[in-house]
Amino acid sequence: MPNIINLFLLLIASSPIHAAENMILPDLGGQTGALISPQEERRIGQSFMRNIRQMVPVYNDPVVSDYIQSLGLRLGNYSDNRSFDFTFFVVDDSTINAFAGPAGYIGVNRGLIEATDTESELASVLAHEIAHVTQFHLHRSLENARKMGIPTAAAIITAILVGATNPSAAEALIAASVAGNAQTQLTYSRLHEEEADRVGVSLLDQAGFDPRAMPAFFEILQKKTRISDTGIPEFLTTHPVTENRIADSRNRAEQYPRKHYANSDEFELLKVQLTLLTTKDPGALLQKYEQALNSGQYRHRNATRYGLAMANSALKNYGAARSQLLSLIKDDQERSPYLLALADAESKLDHKKQALEVLDNGMSLYPMNISIGDSYAILLSETGKIGEARSLLRKLILGNPEAPEPYRVLGHMEEQTGHLGAAYMYSAEYHFLEGRTQYAIEHLKQALKQNDLDQYERNQIETRLANYKEEFIRQKTESEQ
Repeated sequence: MPNIINLFLLLIASSPIHAAENMILPDLGGQTGALISPQEERRIGQSFMRNIRQMVPVYNDPVVSDYIQSLGLRLGNYSDNRSFDFTFFVVDDSTINAFAGPAGYIGVNRGLIEATDTESELASVLAHEIAHVTQFHLHRSLENARKMGIPTAAAIITAILVGATNPSAAEALIAASVAGNAQTQLTYSRLHEEEADRVGVSLLDQAGFDPRAMPAFFEILQKKTRISDTGIPEFLTTHPVTENRIADSRNRAEQYPRKHYANSDEFELLKVQLTLLTTKDPGALLQKYEQALNSGQYRHRNATRYGLAMANSALKNYGAARSQLLSLIKDDQERSPYLLALADAESKLDHKKQALEVLDNGMSLYPMNISIGDSYAILLSETGKIGEARSLLRKLILGNPEAPEPYRVLGHMEEQTGHLGAAYMYSAEYHFLEGRTQYAIEHLKQALKQNDLDQYERNQIETRLANYKEEFIRQKTESEQ
């Protein structure tokens, strides 16, 4: 038992997760050119991500989350500033928007993905946001705010971080702090946008995407604005697009040779998966995919076959889904969405042994994949191998310390085995990462009431509890400003 708790304490001690509650704002770009330190920015970024998870629904779906992270890192690997540990995520929101937070946290709304027709168009938005991060545009935007004083600067930071996903909250916060004088802080300057275009176009070419996709997609968004009666897309509000900007980015893109850029299978699976996740009628989707495959009128054959299998699964036709997924895997044995879906179908058919074999193969291919690891651990536990399951989850947590789901699953397993101190601690971390600080506090209080903790562990938990309480007070103070 102590080794389990010590692993958790070692993990949280080595992770700088205390938010910026004790932070004194540094010079954000004054005459000395000094910027906020990487350590402080990382803490703000982690707090930002917790706020996001609390305020808006973030996809944990493996097809969606794994793809956007992979695409973003592919682009980020070609940036001229690789000191950022980028994290990319998708918000379940139909509005067209994307935003870059501190420390390389970059979000994109489902609505923007749905508005793209090619992978290069989606990559162009991520490349643009990556450029905002690597060129320190957020820091520069805050220089004037700093001059208004530390409390006001802190309020504006919060407004900028929540403005992309909750504009009304951002406006209210600004009105309360500076009577609207900092409204322009929520948008990037023209020079920032031009620089992000220039850097982004270069990233697209280096990463193997179409540089012309950036001006083309911005033009598509601009046209949507002209014909829409629902207002300007949020992305264009925070990233103003003009005819001159589109022309300038097109001129830059035209410097690169023309060639064919095909969408990846992963992108096509993403588009189908979002349709599956948002549909209210899987039966209608089933018919749509069947007709498309029978007529040969489909956008991407394997993605359509996958959609058919998942529609069958949603309708509890697990046998049909299993057959269709086995056929897909025969052609593509290492596609993680297929493996996850097949394991689920096998499990629903009570083929536990076969499901374990599929997930074991998945773990050998993707040893740090959270979705495969969580599914494998749950199935191991269900088949009586709870020791293996807990060991696997601890490895996942060490490799992915900011991913909430493994903490939740492990907390549940510790509870099942009577390790209540550990159960409450892992559950506390899950709630904290999800932005539910008050729940995290209550879980740590419960952990301290358990009898399976030694004095060292209690001291560490008490320290952690104090950090949670400081974070909660900071959140409450900011919300009341």
